[in-house]
Amino acid sequence: MAAYLPRTTPSPVEGGHRDGSVDKYHFEARWSDYGVNIGNLDLFESVWQSYWNLSDDRGVSSDALYRTLTDNCISRETPPRYEVNVQLEGTWGSLSPLSGWDIRTALFEALWETLNFLARKAKLHWDVYSDCEGLDSIGNSPFLRPDAACGPKSSLVCDTACDGRAGVQCRTYKQAYTLPETLHISLYDSADVLQTPSLTLTFESRDLRINNFCQTTFEGVLEQVLLRLPVVSKDTSFVISSVLQVGCSQDATNAEP
Repeated sequence: MAAYLPRTTPSPVEGGHRDGSVDKYHFEARWSDYGVNIGNLDLFESVWQSYWNLSDDRGVSSDALYRTLTDNCISRETPPRYEVNVQLEGTWGSLSPLSGWDIRTALFEALWETLNFLARKAKLHWDVYSDCEGLDSIGNSPFLRPDAACGPKSSLVCDTACDGRAGVQCRTYKQAYTLPETLHISLYDSADVLQTPSLTLTFESRDLRINNFCQTTFEGVLEQVLLRLPVVSKDTSFVISSVLQVGCSQDATNAEP
């Protein structure tokens, strides 16, 4: 997929324009084969806003964590399912006749349009209705809102989203995606020579349900493992025990009370 820098004449023909002019530079977008479940991550907040808030005419380097949902029709008390790390890395500068600010804008335009292209084309996307009420009660939820994403007083009822459960109201709707782990934008000149400016977007996702590995494996108990061979120094009077003490260092933030 190619995304071209701003041009004065539209409608390129076979790499050029009807008036005979040729673009001086063009972009190329490449993405990885490995897909990452990012849940209902807000792409505008995590990518668009991060880029424009943190980049300048020389580059960008950002790294932010977001917690997302992935299941449909879930209550307001449902904890996040994934923790997604969104990284933006890029370097650029002036490139005749363009300034660093021009390159900054053009690089992101190419990245954003490619990301939207992938989001539309990806077969792995689904609806996530959240902040749902009335899931466990009979009848309507107590505070019906016409501006809810779906519900008895909304323009859309939640029957389909919530498997036919009547009276359910969900306040929030977002789409969830599986997107490529890495998306890279490169810049070439008209002779297809690679130029310095580039921009890379990376998604990393961690399933929060497997945080408590200590509890599910060792339950915090210190155990012993016997090494195959004792560790001996050149000084034979000093021998390291062949008994290895093993234990899990539990993160206090993930520990259950």
